[in-house]
Amino acid sequence: RFLGCRRRRAGVTSPRAAMGTFNGFSSERILLAALMSFSAGACTLIGALGVFAERFVKDRQRQILAAGLGFSAGVMLEVTFLEVLYKSRDGFLAAYDEGLAFLFMQLSFFGGMLLCGLLRFGVDLLARRVGAPDHHGGEETAAHLHADTEAPARVVEVTVAGAVTDADKAELDRLGLLAALAIALHNVPEGLVVFVATLLDPHLGGALVIGIAVHNIPEGLAVAMPVYYSSGSKLKAFVYAGVSGIAEPIGGCLGFLIIGSALSDIGLGTVFGVVAGMMMYIVIFDLLPTAYNYAPSAFVCALYVSAGILVMAISLVLFWLA
Repeated sequence: RFLGCRRRRAGVTSPRAAMGTFNGFSSERILLAALMSFSAGACTLIGALGVFAERFVKDRQRQILAAGLGFSAGVMLEVTFLEVLYKSRDGFLAAYDEGLAFLFMQLSFFGGMLLCGLLRFGVDLLARRVGAPDHHGGEETAAHLHADTEAPARVVEVTVAGAVTDADKAELDRLGLLAALAIALHNVPEGLVVFVATLLDPHLGGALVIGIAVHNIPEGLAVAMPVYYSSGSKLKAFVYAGVSGIAEPIGGCLGFLIIGSALSDIGLGTVFGVVAGMMMYIVIFDLLPTAYNYAPSAFVCALYVSAGILVMAISLVLFWLA
């Protein structure tokens, strides 16, 4: 009786049977999973396009970040509870009764949260060693991301009130590089989640790409704008944003190394449960706090999250009706 589902034990279809043999993955499926991971990471470059409209985005970066991160959180919440956990439960139901299946699903879920937390701890430790800011880190970072500048660095020739000084340029350039590094390191688990989910179920992978891509766009903007204001180079801003996104396919490679062999139904249930837990960690500890921090009010933040849930719910309904 999970989330209102009352399927009888005998009526449950094994995910392994539904998705075909897992004695190995086809080259087409592996290529699709790699493409999904790459596409999610490449969306940071879409955010970097903001350097071509700096006058528009300069005073709207907080709104863009809040909307993108909140919407993404809603998408991932919907997918986690109404897609991924179902698949985890069905995998365990193929081998155990309902009680044990529910228990192992929960253990896998919280194990995934713990795993993502440990990865996050290691990443933050490494980032602090090189002096990188937490890319979801509060008002100080927000202040840097929308620094009050009257013009891009390349057209600043004299120091006037509000213009970019040489010291500002150096600090913004350093911020852009370190933010790119911090975001890249944090994107590794996301790339792993996308790759694994697509490898096991392409439709699920597609849903996850939507959520992750949506919040990668404002992250790319957050990296590119400080670099552009410091150097005046759109190319350099794009390179930095690209560096932050390349970690997604790297995470995908790690995912393939982890499950690139045959999986039993219990193995599938475990993998889906761990993926769900990792997604939930990203939502709770990354997306929601940052969206709330940048949103003008808690109500507006809730609207962004609700919009993501609604859009993904409609997408899932259309998929199941097709």
